[in-house]
Order: sequence, then C-alpha cells, then structure tokens
Amino acid sequence: VELLPAETEETASVASNYASSMDELIVKYSYDGEQSLAWPLNGDIVLPYSMDTTVYYATLKTYKCNPGMLISGTEGANVVSAYDGVVETITEDKERGTVVTVNMGNGYTTSYGQLMNVTVSEGEEVVLGQVLGEVAPVTAYYTEEGTHLYFDMKKDGEPVNPILFIQ
Repeated sequence: VELLPAETEETASVASNYASSMDELIVKYSYDGEQSLAWPLNGDIVLPYSMDTTVYYATLKTYKCNPGMLISGTEGANVVSAYDGVVETITEDKERGTVVTVNMGNGYTTSYGQLMNVTVSEGEEVVLGQVLGEVAPVTAYYTEEGTHLYFDMKKDGEPVNPILFIQ
C-alpha cells in the first residue's frame, strides 16, 4: 500500500507536534538531583541497585547486575510517582511487565515496572505522590523474589542508584 503525499505530510506533522509538545512539557520540569524523591511504594528492598557488582536472582538462579531496585509490595497496592514529571512511555516487556517511565527533566527519568491498572497515559503530566498504577502479579523472571515494584532511575540514559535520591 502506497501512502499519498498528503497522508505522509499529515502523519509527519502529527508526530512532529507530539514530539514538540513533549519537549515543551519536559523543559517545564527541572529535576537536578538535589531534591529528594518519595518512595514510590512502602516496602522492603528485595534486590538492591547494583551496577558495580552482581546480585543473586533466585528465580533465574544466577548473579547479574541490577540497574534498578525491587521493592516488595502486595498485589494491588498503589504505586505513586516519586517526583513531578511527564509520562514519557508506557511499555510492556517479559521481564518487568508493564513499565511507566516518567521524565523529570534535565536528563533524569524514573521507571516503575511490574504494574497493572495503570492510571496515566503517555504525555500526561504527573505530580509527586500521584498514583501511577498498582503492583501486578510478578512476571516469570521474579517468582522467587515475590510480588514487588521494579523501580529504576537514570541520568542521561545511564542507571543511577535511586536510593541515593530517596528521602
């Protein structure tokens, strides 16, 4: 099927407008690493952030680096935004299930995985403490670790230890 030039231009215009709107929203937020993040879920850390050394994944029966942390929680528990920002993406993957990524500005993002009943949409502005969704049943990658929230933080696409930023 060949697209007509008008359709191609219209599609490009819509994509460009979305990207422009998203960029404008992100510029509005300016997390700089100095402000404290809130805990996105009350619970114990099941697996800590560990990019300098490996941690043991009981389900996988292996050691590997962990670019985020796993926070224990009950299925259906509310997961909240750790800081203000814009929902950049909502994705699905086999390991982390449904993942909401929030752009906080200045290259900082937070991702919340193992979610269900997501209450936000891509491009939506969120505020600290706003419910993003609920803790979902774990994926096959984490049956031994138990029900939890996968939480990570990145600066310019590189993992950083979120515990250093949480109050």
